[in-house]
Amino acid sequence: MATPVVSGIAGLVLSRNPALTASQVKGIIEATAGDGKSFDTTTGFGLVNAAKAVAAAAPGDTTPPAVNVISPAAGSTVSKLFNLQATPTDNIGMHHVDFVIGGTRAGLPGTASVGGTGKKVAPTSAWTTQWESQRYWNGPQTLTAIAFDAAGNLANQDVPFAVLNSYKTVTLTSHLCNPPAGACDYYFLDAVMPQYTAVAHLQVNWTYTKSDNYTGRVWATLANGVSQEIFFTSQSSIDWYPGITLCGTLTDCTMANNVGAGMTRVVKGQKGGSAEADFTITLTYPE
Repeated sequence: MATPVVSGIAGLVLSRNPALTASQVKGIIEATAGDGKSFDTTTGFGLVNAAKAVAAAAPGDTTPPAVNVISPAAGSTVSKLFNLQATPTDNIGMHHVDFVIGGTRAGLPGTASVGGTGKKVAPTSAWTTQWESQRYWNGPQTLTAIAFDAAGNLANQDVPFAVLNSYKTVTLTSHLCNPPAGACDYYFLDAVMPQYTAVAHLQVNWTYTKSDNYTGRVWATLANGVSQEIFFTSQSSIDWYPGITLCGTLTDCTMANNVGAGMTRVVKGQKGGSAEADFTITLTYPE
């Protein structure tokens, strides 16, 4: 239901000032929502306000803010959990700063509210949010900081930097039977809990110790308590980078992670045959 409401307000804003860009319309709607300064993960910037948004769309202040990113420094190397920081200035007043890495908002926006992660903690301090660098593999990245003033004007600043974390490797093994027989199941799952939210790389290898007309496939899975991905193959191994991340014990993401593999199940008596195999999962992630 929120989509048509916000779309309607965007139309009203543009009807008041057709010269506005899409980014400026977004900035105006965000700057006039809620109390005009706060952000949380449940309601974002708060309840949109059509009257305030249309009033703010009238031609007036057109001076964009200055972004002034101070962390990370251009060309620097970062690791683990670190702060993204900017000290934007504007002739009228700032509303918020978005920190974007890899096309995705990194952490919470910097706002004018006092206290808490992702917020400006004092009038003279930097606008700060924390970012888990383990969400990306080692290599070059670019931070795009987007500063919005209270009138919806915006300015961008790109800062190149590099991520460098150590990698941890976990090896999981199991002997599997298909169809399952007693304690020998056709799949296995193990819990893995890194310190920080992290990307994952799964390599799965298996050796058949018994194969009787078996025509099934092999699969691998990663689940983080919120999402799950499964990779099926008829090839001889799996080398897979899931699109979801592992949850970390030292971050807000504290769900249980499950990593596993198995064979597509065969029912006894069917033509699919049977098999036994030794499985090895090699899980690699930054820490």
